[in-house]
Amino acid sequence: MKNITSLLVVLLFFAMNNISVRGQSLKISASPNRVYTAIDIPFDRIATIKPKSTSETTSKYWTIGCETVDRDYTIYDEYKEYLSPLGFRKARFQAGWAKTEKQKGIYNFDWIDKIVDDMASRNMELWMELSYGNPIYPGGGGYDLGAGLPVSEEALKAWDKWVETMVTRYKGKIHEWEIWNEPDLRSVKHEITDDEPEHRAKADANSPEGLAMFNLRTAKIIKRIDPEAKIAGLAIVRLEKLEYIEKYLQVFKENNSLDLLEWISFHGYPYNPDDMYTKLGVEDNLKKARELVASYSPNLKLRQGESGCPSEYPVKHHALRNYNWTELTQAKWFLRRMMGDMGNDIPDASVFCIMDMTYLYKAGTPEQYKFYNRFGLLRADSVKQVEKIKQSYYAVQNVISAFDQPLVRVKDAKCKVKAANEITSYVYKNKENGKKVIVMWDGTQIPADSYKTQKATVSIENSGFTDPVWIDLLSGRVYKISSSSWKRVGNSETFEVPVYDSPVLITDRNTILTQEYKKCQD
Repeated sequence: MKNITSLLVVLLFFAMNNISVRGQSLKISASPNRVYTAIDIPFDRIATIKPKSTSETTSKYWTIGCETVDRDYTIYDEYKEYLSPLGFRKARFQAGWAKTEKQKGIYNFDWIDKIVDDMASRNMELWMELSYGNPIYPGGGGYDLGAGLPVSEEALKAWDKWVETMVTRYKGKIHEWEIWNEPDLRSVKHEITDDEPEHRAKADANSPEGLAMFNLRTAKIIKRIDPEAKIAGLAIVRLEKLEYIEKYLQVFKENNSLDLLEWISFHGYPYNPDDMYTKLGVEDNLKKARELVASYSPNLKLRQGESGCPSEYPVKHHALRNYNWTELTQAKWFLRRMMGDMGNDIPDASVFCIMDMTYLYKAGTPEQYKFYNRFGLLRADSVKQVEKIKQSYYAVQNVISAFDQPLVRVKDAKCKVKAANEITSYVYKNKENGKKVIVMWDGTQIPADSYKTQKATVSIENSGFTDPVWIDLLSGRVYKISSSSWKRVGNSETFEVPVYDSPVLITDRNTILTQEYKKCQD
């Protein structure tokens, strides 16, 4: 009897903490209360955002990150069932030269074939990143993050052959490519202490000019095989490094090859996601980078290729380390980054990433050890299976559903938001029915681990609102704005509503797909 009681206690603990039994998928909640919130709103709750799967969504404002399978830091089969319910129609993926070619000239594409086909079955497109190097070739480049590029003649020829084989194999299935990942992360030059030609080649490879030549040779192969392919170059981690970007672009210009590139991709991991658009050491760095890129080609666009946030403190390496992150602050961070990218007209912006990663620090050395990079919407256990669905998963799911409509930003909208802190806000209009959506949040600080709100006065002209609601994107909860908090004078309307450091919406109720909520569901 005692053993049975103990077993029941253990099972109850697992159920209450949303923890899976190993090898079993967790059930994705569709409950109107699927995201916990302690927010206090002075309006009546009437509905909840209804999630949309990839079989229902049509918009492609964002991309979900499905990286690191190439190095076995994540396992695709462990998280694939969680992709469709999120609603993303596009995923960023890493091709893994070293995983595919473990013996010279012999390719094993089985692992990636299955993923490409599975993604297609889920109504998802792939943005495929070509990386990293391959240690079976002398001078073949590094195998992991911050790695040096291939430099030897043998390795470069092998790279060319692998790229050609990849693009030929997946022509018609993959239409978007990216070349390498974060080449500026760690300067290889710092490791050079002599003038040996091989060492100097390694130093030059990760220079902007060396990277440009490597990207150029790769882009030419892609376009020769698939002229309709779209290519992202650079994949820089520090957007404020304008000199690096310019030297890179200059090489393409001198070779009359700027038309090979569709995007210049960049990453970014500021502690305050809103700093990405105005700070990071350079005032208005996004604006300056955009102007620089446009000065070389008006058709070349910036694309945010990787950006995310951990969900807990013990992340001691990589971006945003050594900070007291929580599931709540991670969820807020993702929402603010998604809304910030959209508000700054950055297409196909990435949400990094679907699943926590199990990294090897100082891989291949006697000091190597395993650590968990908790950037995922899903929490991984020690064997890389899904242990928990995080708060951020459902919050991001809410955004994908709410913004699954043909929206355009109203750049000249006459809308003002006044509160104790400066409030970031954008106005969108549905191109088909003219319905408007106001999104706003307090972006002055790093997301806080609290639900504290402040009062805001929102004024807008020609909104067209007839049944306005206030929506918390974090929880997906929809509240009817009371008549005492909504005033109309002529073509101008004023709302007295709460705001906080996570995005909220004002829009008409029928603008967004919702499911009715009743108090008895609490």
